[in-house]
Amino acid sequence: KRFAGYTHIALRVASLADTEVILAEIGVEISGRFSFKDMSAVFIRDPDRNVIELDEYAGDDPASRTVAADDDTGGYNSHP
Repeated sequence: KRFAGYTHIALRVASLADTEVILAEIGVEISGRFSFKDMSAVFIRDPDRNVIELDEYAGDDPASRTVAADDDTGGYNSHP
């Protein structure tokens, strides 16, 4: 169920594979997955059912955070 306003927090992790192992070991269920260009993510929920996004992407300026010349969606770079 989606609500207006705050929807989730996103955190960068060094290794999504290692993170998934740790989540499995402590019994945290992955509730979703997402990939975009060079970024991959999994979603989990905290005890209050808030969504937490865990992202892995390469480098300090990953392709998933840049806007192509023909991209009219606004992209990450257009955020103030």
